[in-house]
Amino acid sequence: MSKKPITADLRLIDSHCHLLDEPLFSKLPEVIQAAFVSGVGAFIVPCSHAHDMAVLANLLTPYPNITPAFGVHPFYVHELALDDALALLRQHLEAYPQALVGEIGLDWADKHLSDANRLLQQDFFAAQLQTAQQYQRPVILHYRQSLDDMLAVVKTQQFQYGGFLHGYSGSIEQARPWLQLGFKLGLGSVLLKPNARKIYQLLPHLTSSDYVLETDAPYMVSSAMNQAYNEPKFVRAVAETLADFYQCAWQDIAAYSSANVASVLKPSCREE
Repeated sequence: MSKKPITADLRLIDSHCHLLDEPLFSKLPEVIQAAFVSGVGAFIVPCSHAHDMAVLANLLTPYPNITPAFGVHPFYVHELALDDALALLRQHLEAYPQALVGEIGLDWADKHLSDANRLLQQDFFAAQLQTAQQYQRPVILHYRQSLDDMLAVVKTQQFQYGGFLHGYSGSIEQARPWLQLGFKLGLGSVLLKPNARKIYQLLPHLTSSDYVLETDAPYMVSSAMNQAYNEPKFVRAVAETLADFYQCAWQDIAAYSSANVASVLKPSCREE
């Protein structure tokens, strides 16, 4: 992996953290400050529930270093009718031209998933992806045992604005078509787990333009954190772990990740 110059004011970006979820939300100033002390200066925050959209919007003035992602997670598609959820999504995308669409996707991990829920997830994913295409926004994608199914939808819709594959854990063969479509692989706190063999098998095949750093805070807790929940400050540990693997400085990893985030966000920053 090649080196590149770094700047003294370089800050890490947590490209996926759930600041709306407890225990982070109730002590957000402390969480943001702890992250800043660790070198983390910006946060991409996805919604999970439809009602998260208004809550997240209210954070953007006091915390201008938050980039929002509005959408409905596949776990919660049953909470609101699709038409109503799409109306909320469009409302927030129109109000916030910097916003992504997310966290959206498909989750087939539950062996007892009903056919009705599977169809509902598919309807929500296709419709939210189409909305992202309409508003020219990148997406944040959640998947479990559904990566190929999601790729088929993305290709069918000819989606053009890329995004982030959250918590990537697939093979390099599965990753290549996503990378070709402008997506970046989210590498996060799973790297801090001693038994994360699958992700370490992937790392030798990645280039510095393939990934972004994330925590999924407050989830994806590792024993290395010495606390009961994850925080954005631990993206520094993710960067240091990758730096150890690639034999470079963590600031280099931060620079690569930040450049990759910027390459995805660029379409959503155009004047509308």
